Amino acid sequence: APHKVLKCQYDRSCRELENPVHRASYRHSNMPDFFIPCRYHQNCKDKSSKHRQLYSHGEQVPIPGDASSGKSSEQPSASKQKQNYQHDSKSMIPCRHGRQCREKNDQHHASQYSHPSS
Repeated sequence: APHKVLKCQYDRSCRELENPVHRASYRHSNMPDFFIPCRYHQNCKDKSSKHRQLYSHGEQVPIPGDASSGKSSEQPSASKQKQNYQHDSKSMIPCRHGRQCREKNDQHHASQYSHPSS
């Protein structure tokens, strides 16, 4: 089941579609709540909007309802968000290929992405 978040009032017209923290905090029609980590992380040279709306680049995204993280509910400023440039190793991102993924047996890939078991 998807995590429970409010729908963004701007939806597809939102100016924050490239912001992984915003996308995890607010739902947007026909868009995933969580980004896929870019293989190049901070060294990525693809600055296109299309790429930035699909892939994260090391931003630390709080998971709503994750009491173990110990984070306050206060949202950091945009500049502070960019400084938090590391992945939360506890979070598994759903692989966009799901059961059809050709890399699900790759140890590195499987350590970052979740795949449905059935």
